[in-house]
Amino acid sequence: MTEHKNTWLDHLLHLAFRNAITGFGVSLVTISFLAIVSLLLLMSLQLVESPYIGILAFLILPAFFVSGLVVIPVGMWMARRHHAAEGTTDKGQPLPRLDLNDPRVRRTAWIVVLLTFVNVVVVASASYEGIHYMESTAFCGEVCHPPMLPEFTAAYQSPHSTVGCVECHVGPGAEGFIKAKMGGVRQLISYMTDTYNRPIPVPVHNMVPAEHSCEECHWTDKDYGDIMVVKTKYSEDEVNTPLTTALMMHVGGPGKDRGIHSYHLAEGRTMEFYRDEEDPDVIPYVRVTEADGNVIEYTLDGSDFDAASIDESHMRKMDCIDCHSRPAHQYELPDEAVDQAIADGRLPVDKPFIKAAAVQALRGAAEEGAGPDFIASSINEYYGDHDEGVMAAQADELKTITAELEKILARNVFPDMKITWETYPDQSGHTTFSGCFRCHDDLHASSDGEHMIGQDCMACHNVIAWDEENPDILTMINP
Repeated sequence: MTEHKNTWLDHLLHLAFRNAITGFGVSLVTISFLAIVSLLLLMSLQLVESPYIGILAFLILPAFFVSGLVVIPVGMWMARRHHAAEGTTDKGQPLPRLDLNDPRVRRTAWIVVLLTFVNVVVVASASYEGIHYMESTAFCGEVCHPPMLPEFTAAYQSPHSTVGCVECHVGPGAEGFIKAKMGGVRQLISYMTDTYNRPIPVPVHNMVPAEHSCEECHWTDKDYGDIMVVKTKYSEDEVNTPLTTALMMHVGGPGKDRGIHSYHLAEGRTMEFYRDEEDPDVIPYVRVTEADGNVIEYTLDGSDFDAASIDESHMRKMDCIDCHSRPAHQYELPDEAVDQAIADGRLPVDKPFIKAAAVQALRGAAEEGAGPDFIASSINEYYGDHDEGVMAAQADELKTITAELEKILARNVFPDMKITWETYPDQSGHTTFSGCFRCHDDLHASSDGEHMIGQDCMACHNVIAWDEENPDILTMINP
């Protein structure tokens, strides 16, 4: 009844392996499929934990899998062309008749359908998981480990530590995703060629606008009124005297007469500025456009900035991050880090001169690019140089102090990336960095002299206590 003994399955196997190219494609698909399944199983059982496993499972191996699927028909087509060119046919394997009444044909058809379904599932799942993985914090912070380690570390000590990188760094929709991935390709090339900047510059002009990042969570239309802020620091004296500063911050909100947000977030008002390319802390020109279309231009007194020849592409519309410049990647200053460690009990407040000794050790270690040994010797040297009845630190105490200071150093100073304490300024204030005073300096005025960006402290806050020891406000709020 049959003209030959070949089955559909025989023919498929023959087509798959009758030339090296097709056989290579089949082998590539099979091996990558088994590898993907194995890695997914290991990851689900939590037997392996590494960001590079994700790259292998969701990006590299699926690429090999799809490549193999492409190679298979290419090999078949090339074999067909080869036979046609030689005027030969594959007489040993004539095309089978498609007869679904034949049980063997039906079984083989089901195999083909099943394999096709498996291929579709693998490709679709890998594509979905690949995109999901590329949006993960682990991918952003750990894959390109050397350049991104500082920002990855800083993110975990910020109030936004549970917010994914893509929430702020990838714009909405397909356009935002494509732009982010194109930027990622450029960054990957710079990483592989070791041409990336040290330190990584702040991507202010490439950041997602606040309405698509900050305002997804923060309610900018809300009137926050006045908010009490109390900060404690420790003196660099023998008893580490605690000093308290208490401020009543006038945060306000849009539509209000008083408050920081009241002016900067007023409805219909647009604020733009030009930032000096050589010194980003210098803002020589500010332009404010009111809701009624009235424009006021402020130029920094003493600067040679010419507003008439301004390049509009260098103008920046004021955004949340222009003041809150380190919302998700916060680096500490040595004084602040030591103050917090003392307040939390991680450094002994009863150790004489611990504030002064710790700050000196941290700054010295950063300057020398050193680590625990330098910190330990610095602490001992400090106490050895003082004769105010201070004994050298005991071994256990020195070990505890050194360990804490090393943690502070490790999360804020990265010599390989040329990052030290003041590399990335926090502009949400004006005590350490220029902050508010970049514009509010009584030096930015309109050409007619009728308008000036003032420096009225009371417009932003009332000072209740400033570096005071046991101020009355502490008793009032903690009776």
